[in-house]
Amino acid sequence: MASMTKGAPASTIERAAALLARDPARAGREAEALLKADPRDPRAALILASARRRLGDPRAALAILVPLARAFPKAANTQYELGVALADLGDAAAGLAALRQAVSLNRDLPDAWRALGDLLFREGQAAAAEAAFAEHRRAAVLDPALKPAAEALFRGEVTAAEQMLRGHLLANLTDASATRMLAEVYVRQSRHGDAEVLFARSLELDPDHDGARFGYADALFKQQKATQALAQIEALVAGAPRDPAYLNLLAACLALVGDDDRVIAIFEGLLADYPKQPRLWLNYGHTLRAVGRRDDAVAAYKRCLALAPDLGDAYWSLANLKVASFTEAEEATMRAALAKPDLAIDDRLHLHYALGKALEDRKAFEPSFQHYVEGAALRRATTPYDAEATTAHMRRSKALFSAEFLADRQGQGSTADAPIFILGLPRSGSTLIEQILASHSAVEGTMELPDIGIIARGLGPTYPQALAELDGAALRALGDGYIASTRPHRKLGR
Repeated sequence: MASMTKGAPASTIERAAALLARDPARAGREAEALLKADPRDPRAALILASARRRLGDPRAALAILVPLARAFPKAANTQYELGVALADLGDAAAGLAALRQAVSLNRDLPDAWRALGDLLFREGQAAAAEAAFAEHRRAAVLDPALKPAAEALFRGEVTAAEQMLRGHLLANLTDASATRMLAEVYVRQSRHGDAEVLFARSLELDPDHDGARFGYADALFKQQKATQALAQIEALVAGAPRDPAYLNLLAACLALVGDDDRVIAIFEGLLADYPKQPRLWLNYGHTLRAVGRRDDAVAAYKRCLALAPDLGDAYWSLANLKVASFTEAEEATMRAALAKPDLAIDDRLHLHYALGKALEDRKAFEPSFQHYVEGAALRRATTPYDAEATTAHMRRSKALFSAEFLADRQGQGSTADAPIFILGLPRSGSTLIEQILASHSAVEGTMELPDIGIIARGLGPTYPQALAELDGAALRALGDGYIASTRPHRKLGR
C-alpha cells in the first residue's frame, strides 16, 4: 500500500489504528485528518472504513472498502474489513468470500478467522465454523515462544503441546497465555479438574481475558459445578449479551439448576438470531421435552432435521419421545444417511438406534435388533470401558463396606435431609419411585445425577479405600459440601 503514496509516518498510522478497539469515533477523526493531508493514503482509508463499520455504518464503510480492495486485492486486512461489512449488510455469500480471501492471504489473522467462524455459524455451517474457530485459537497466540505449542494443539498433537507448555512454564511461571493453553490441553484430555485450576490461575494473572473465563466456566460446568460456573458465564454475558457461545453455556448451566423457563427464553432468543443452526433447534427440543411440551419438542426436532438431515441425535430424540412412529419417508432418509461412508460415528450410532426403534414399532423385530446391535457396537467402540476394572472395583467395595465398617461409622456424615438418593439396578423401578416422590411439592426429581461419582473421583485413585481414612468430621464436611452445592429444596438423585 505504501508504494502508492508516501503518506503519514508509520507511528501516526499505528496510533490511529490502536484507537479502533476502544474509541472508533476518535480513530475515524484522526483518519480523516490524515486523509486531508494525503487523500491517497490507503492505510488511513482502511482505518476510516473500520471506524465507520464499528460505529454501526457498514454501508459507509463499504463505499471506502470496495475501491480499496479493487486497488489492493492482496491486502488481507482490507479483505477482512470488506468481509465483515458485507456480512453486516446481510450479504453472507460475498462476506464469506472476502473473509476466506483474507485468511488465505494471511493465515495468522485471528480477527478474520473469528469473523469467518461467526458468519459460518450464522449460516448453519457448524463444522466449518468450528474449524475456523480452531484456526482463530491458533492464530491468536502471538508469542513466538508459544507458537509451536499452538500449532501442535491445532494439529491435535496434545501430548507434544503439553510437554512444550510444561517446559515453558517451568521457566515462566507467571505466563498467563501458557497457563491458559495448558488448561486447554487438559480440556482435550477430559482432565476438567486440572483445567479448572489452571484457568483460575490464568485469570489471576490476566483477569480481563474473556477466553480464559469462558474456559473456566466450561470446566466448572463439565464437573457439574453449575453454581460456580453461572457466576463466570453471567459476567461474560453481561459484556456480550448476544454471544451465542456464552448464551449456549449459560443455558446449559441453568438447565442443571432447573431454571427451565430461562433456558427456553435463551434458546428462543438464539434461534431468532441463528435460525439456520440445527444444534440450537436440537437443544431447544431437549428443553421443551424436559418441561413436557412434547408437540413443540417434535416440531423443534423436525426443524433441526430439515436443516441437517443426517443429524442422528435428532432422529434418536424423536424416537425417545415415543409420541408417534416414523413415516416410511423418514425411514428412507435414515437409511440413505447410513449409506454415506463419511457419516460421523455419533450420527451413525444414533441413526441405528432410531431406525431400530422405527422397525420395532412396526414389529419388524429381526432387522430392528440388528440395528440395535450395530449401534451398540459403535457405542462400545467409542466408549472407554474396562470390564475387569469395574469388576475389581466392585470386589474392593464389597470387601470394604462390611456390616462392621458401616456400624463403626453410624451417625457420621451429614445430618441434613435435603438429598434423597434412590439406588437400584436398571429396569428395577427406580424411575417410578422418583416420579412418585417428585409429585410432592417440596421434592424435585432430577436426571440421573453424576455428583456422587464426581465426589468419589475427587477422593483419588484409591477410592473406595480412601473412605476408611476419613474421620467423622471429614465425612460430615464431604456431605455438607455436596448439599451446599444443590438447590435449597429437597432433591432426588438416581
